[in-house]
Amino acid sequence: MKDESKEETLEEFARAAHLDPDSLKAMGGDVAVLPLNIFASDTAGNLFPPFTKEIIFRLQSENLKVARYSDRRESRTLVLDSADIYLPIVRFIGEGVATVALGVLAAWIYDRWISQKESRGLRIHLTYLYLKVGSLIIQSRKIEGPASEVHKIVSAASKLFSEKTKKG
Repeated sequence: MKDESKEETLEEFARAAHLDPDSLKAMGGDVAVLPLNIFASDTAGNLFPPFTKEIIFRLQSENLKVARYSDRRESRTLVLDSADIYLPIVRFIGEGVATVALGVLAAWIYDRWISQKESRGLRIHLTYLYLKVGSLIIQSRKIEGPASEVHKIVSAASKLFSEKTKKG
């Protein structure tokens, strides 16, 4: 099980993730879905995991404005020789949006793998970014582990953001 958090600037994150900092800063929407370009030896394209469209649909179904990362490079589907599930990086702006979006992701993980009893031995890799409204400092969190554990952590994070929102 891996659960790491750190604070960094949007530009620092963008460079480490092989994303264009200006394109990332210019993205609108409550939620942004970002590619996993860290797997690319050739950074000519943006590599989105196979579940990207499904996640975007679920987030939009909760009335969130979702933007998919785009720059001058072509979008491609990430194909890995692994049984692990890699999810796209998801960026949230504001505690209220983080509460809803993380709740959606937790429910999706539960519906997709845990309730179907297909999670045995399955590892999920999820990175999310939280950006306070008006800030350029992000909190990035990388979670990797069994589906049931990732589900618990994401659910707890959603509840934590919910409590922060209620405190104002």
